[in-house]
Amino acid sequence: MEVGAFVELEDGLEAEVVDITDEKIVLNANHPLAGQDLHYDVEVVDVRDPTEADLANEKKLDEEHVALFEELNRAEKREEAQAKA
Repeated sequence: MEVGAFVELEDGLEAEVVDITDEKIVLNANHPLAGQDLHYDVEVVDVRDPTEADLANEKKLDEEHVALFEELNRAEKREEAQAKA
């Protein structure tokens, strides 16, 4: 294995080897376009009112985002407590 090589992870994703030391191997699994500005040229061809299914899905996504945000806050507080200990 060498820096610059790509390895397949257990979940099927690929990651680039970015550093190798005696203690660890550092991988970068970001998408190749991560961090780059992307520009799109689009044309809106139709606009419609949301359906009941659209609204239900939006509510579900909002609930999932709130739960994720709360979990991230809990994890951050645990890390802060561990750093102080």
